[in-house]
Amino acid sequence: MSRDHDHGKSDIALRVEAIESLLVEKGIVDPAKVDEIVRYYEQDVGPLNGARIVARAWSDPAYRARLLDSPDAAIAELGYGGPEASHMVVVENQPKVHNVVVCTLCSCYPWAVLGLPPTWYKSPPYRSRIVREPRTVLREMGVDLAEDVEIRVWDSSAEVRYFVLPRYPRCDDRHGDGHGASTKGKVTRSTNAVLDVDGPAAPPRRNGELVFQAPWESRLFGVTISLHRAGLFEWEEFRRLLIEEIGTWEKQGHAQAEWSYYERWAAALERLLASKTLCAPGDLSRRVHELERRPAGHDH
Repeated sequence: MSRDHDHGKSDIALRVEAIESLLVEKGIVDPAKVDEIVRYYEQDVGPLNGARIVARAWSDPAYRARLLDSPDAAIAELGYGGPEASHMVVVENQPKVHNVVVCTLCSCYPWAVLGLPPTWYKSPPYRSRIVREPRTVLREMGVDLAEDVEIRVWDSSAEVRYFVLPRYPRCDDRHGDGHGASTKGKVTRSTNAVLDVDGPAAPPRRNGELVFQAPWESRLFGVTISLHRAGLFEWEEFRRLLIEEIGTWEKQGHAQAEWSYYERWAAALERLLASKTLCAPGDLSRRVHELERRPAGHDH
């Protein structure tokens, strides 16, 4: 657990603040653009976009056919797109087939249509258990499927991102069909505290729920996206480092380190910035020390 300083900021929050302040001083990052990115992902994207795609497919057979045949183009018809919504594959639930999506390496996810991935989707228990025991995990998350229903688990990646098209709900359905646009897009309840799918860990959406669980997470995310959009690195470069950082944590074992997805993200970004000579480790350490020594009330 990161210790708290006298002025209330954790070690990781100070490091993220230090990264942003150094990049701002160098003219590499514009705080206003970071604010815009954070606002966009907190307020303008989320599972409601995916719900609109599903509703259109349910009401328009021709659109449904296009969605299954050419997902990227069909999704773009509704105004959604971008790198995180490309290379899409739409898989359709059937009476005897239920589709589940996971990213076993990190957290690849179609941001533009489902928002940022919820905490449970990024968690080690979900990423490991859904592959080995999907029926049990789904039951714990409130999706109780009959034994004769086949469960297909799809592994999302940078090369392909999956979107589950649920069956049209009927009034005689006892459990519905996935509780939303995707089994990874919405979960109504949890009976397993390990997966923590209620409250702040529930899927992010535009109204009421948190996309980020702490301010430093949103700043870290915004700075990273800003740097990528400025062409300072390819997304795949960052993704490879994030996968390595997650893998290192998992090799340590749960008893040696507490899981935090965005702490792994921060470690990956620090390595990337150092490799690009955008933020030297020594400069970062000195800036953190300066921030630690600020008088109380001046940590903004």
